[in-house]
Amino acid sequence: MPLNSRTLKPQKADNDAAQNDLYAFMRELGDQMKSDAKVLEALALLERGDWQQAHAIVQQHETQDAAWLHGIVHVLEGDLDNARYWYERAKRTFSPDAKSELAAARQTLDA
Repeated sequence: MPLNSRTLKPQKADNDAAQNDLYAFMRELGDQMKSDAKVLEALALLERGDWQQAHAIVQQHETQDAAWLHGIVHVLEGDLDNARYWYERAKRTFSPDAKSELAAARQTLDA
């Protein structure tokens, strides 16, 4: 860490930058935890058959898990072309078997 040549103390700008990096990391981690919780909420809604509410949640998130659940939503509503698109975004092989996909999602997301 560079020192201020007059005081031989660490330069404040470097301390501020490190602190800002830490705050940014903490915000990002908090956002990820909120996203994960919402994706789990969407999964629970899908398991109860409420694909409309689940859809409202997953379309707000950009993770691969959210994309997978988004694909399952479209399987449940019968829009298989759209479901294939979301499975591709999730980097998963398409399956029209919503029941087994929900079981696999539960197992994966609970791990």
